[in-house]
Amino acid sequence: MSVARRLAAALVTALGGLACMTTAGVEPPPRVTELDAGSRTVDEVSPAPETVNEEEAIGEVRRRVVAALDAGELADAATHLEALRLRAPGDPAAVDLGRRLARARGDTGAELAAIRELVGAGNASLEVHHRQAALELQAGDARRGLELYEQLAQRHPGNSEIAAGLTAARFTWRTRLLPESVRELFEASSLLRGDFAALTAWLVPGIRTGPGGTTVIVSDILEHPHRREIAWLLNLGLMEPADAAVRRFAPDNYMRRGPALATLLRMPGRIGGGAACVGEAGGPAAEDVEAVCEAALRCRLISEPAECRPERAISGPEAVEALRRTLHLIQ
Repeated sequence: MSVARRLAAALVTALGGLACMTTAGVEPPPRVTELDAGSRTVDEVSPAPETVNEEEAIGEVRRRVVAALDAGELADAATHLEALRLRAPGDPAAVDLGRRLARARGDTGAELAAIRELVGAGNASLEVHHRQAALELQAGDARRGLELYEQLAQRHPGNSEIAAGLTAARFTWRTRLLPESVRELFEASSLLRGDFAALTAWLVPGIRTGPGGTTVIVSDILEHPHRREIAWLLNLGLMEPADAAVRRFAPDNYMRRGPALATLLRMPGRIGGGAACVGEAGGPAAEDVEAVCEAALRCRLISEPAECRPERAISGPEAVEALRRTLHLIQ
């Protein structure tokens, strides 16, 4: 064999070996399995496009619920909310949106359930805590509602809304403890003078436990079921005899709104620390009906002048509400 042929054969052999080595030494990159990806950092593995799309879809459904609620389209809000709950079970935003929907519908039971869930999960704002206290008092556990208001008042001593809520809560709790004979007066279409005295004595703290005042004797209450309460109000100067000359209280006469408001306006001066809004209407015998109505409006016992109606008999619900409003004048 010539030299040229030997060199050519050697070159072919060398090239063939190099090719085999290249084939054996270079392998395709390993396929990243789901298990491998799960063990890597966020920087090493990008999020799957499907995950991003799902989060965007949930956010879009939330926005649709909010938009429907803001527009007052409650049926649409309910439809979108159901879709949100299916996509994101247990989503705190869905629970809060459910609370808003229930409130818009006037469904206090559903609203309270949603609020309890938010509070239990630690996702409730001050507004929601305040609302829970009010709803517990109104439709849930009244004792629990009072406790919540007391806790809120301790944590937020400068909040006037919470302070007013606490006063109302104590009033509501007090109504739950009344004798049945007094509770029955709450729904009376027209109260008698003796009935009004009983409601006032039981609902206003300080009347039964305050200073005794001056003894006033009347002869027509000895057999009346509310004679004790009538005597308390007479002795404190909160009510006057119907006819002082013959010592008659007239417990079975209708209680007119004018004298009823005059009784409430006397309370700050008798069992409280006084109230500037009362003026001369807090006197012992406020016969100036116009002055009584004006003072009642200033002191927020009524919301507008037309509510005064001094000659009309006061009803049970009207008396209870007026008594509740009086508490801020004496506490």
